[in-house]
This record gives sequence, C-alpha cells and structure tokens, in this order.
Amino acid sequence: MVATDCSAAAMRLYGGERVLCDCMELPFPAGSFDLVTCTEVLEHLDQKRLDATLREMARVVRSHVLISVPNSEDLNQSMVKCGACGHCYTLYGHIQTFTPAAMENLMPGFEVIRTALGDEEVGYNRLLLWVRQHIGRRWAYWECAVCPTCGEPPPRPGKRGIVTLGCDFLNNRIPWRPRRRTPMYVLYRRTDSTEPPAD
Repeated sequence: MVATDCSAAAMRLYGGERVLCDCMELPFPAGSFDLVTCTEVLEHLDQKRLDATLREMARVVRSHVLISVPNSEDLNQSMVKCGACGHCYTLYGHIQTFTPAAMENLMPGFEVIRTALGDEEVGYNRLLLWVRQHIGRRWAYWECAVCPTCGEPPPRPGKRGIVTLGCDFLNNRIPWRPRRRTPMYVLYRRTDSTEPPAD
C-alpha cells in the first residue's frame, strides 16, 4: 500500500510507504494498482483539478477505485465571512458538492458497483441560517480556517446577539431541518475493454 498527499506534514503522520505528490500528477506508471482510494479530497478541488485528478486515478488503476466525499453537502452550512476582506468561503475549504446521482457518471470507463452512506447529520434550517448569517452576522467558525483570498484567520465570534439567539432557539425546536447521511462511499469497477497503457 502506498499513501500520497501534497502535504509533507500529513505524510509524516503515516508510517508506511508514502509519496509526496500532487493528485493531478501521480508519479506512478499506468496500471500500477489494483485499487486506488481517494478519501475526502475531491470536494476541495476546482473543476480543472478535479478533472485532472480523476484522469490520473483512472490511469494508474487496473480495476477498482474507492472514493469518499461528503454526501449532498450544503456549503452554506459551513460558510465563513472574512473579517478583513469580506470574502465568504467554506470552513474546511470545500468548493464541490456531490450527490449519489452525480457519482454515477463521475468516472468514464467505470461503473458504480456499491454505494454506502455514513451517519445521519442534522443541518440548520436554510431560512433561519440565512437570517443568522446575513442579519445576525453570525457565521461558522474554526480557529484553523484561513481566508483563501487574503490569508487572514476568521474573526473570533463574540456573544450571540438577539437575532442569533432567536434563530438558534427556533432551529433547535422545529422539525423541518435538512437531514442527510454522510459521508458517501462509492466503489467503482473498470468497464472499458482496454487495459491502461503501460508506460
């Protein structure tokens, strides 16, 4: 088994064989692996990087690909507003969303043979969330988040105002909150008749 990541710090946490690389340019010959796994990566990639990464996974694998991504994620639920430049971004850097239907055609030349979902997650009511963010000025917070535009950390949240308190009170007592099971695990099998070309 070989682990890959673009972060040297992340690679130091793994004790097995590891390769520091970009997912758009995997340094392996075509058809090197029977199984390629890609866990919680694709949601961070813009469309160009996503397409290149999927091509690379298809190139280096002989038979199966296992992908995990957040299931049907509502990016508004984790939106942060930068206090320095005003840019809005998601807490963990997610920019792509994936549904089970979208995963069916994600990898040309492969078919989905198994899909599994994680535990149920209850979100914030969408209308109340908008009020909380845009009127109550209360956004998601994580001390390790960094604005992708200016590099500043998110502003520390102060005391909740009356609007935020009201939204939180109502949200915890109403039944119509979005629910989803996440993450989503999808196992693919190669269906095209040609083997990946040897390098």
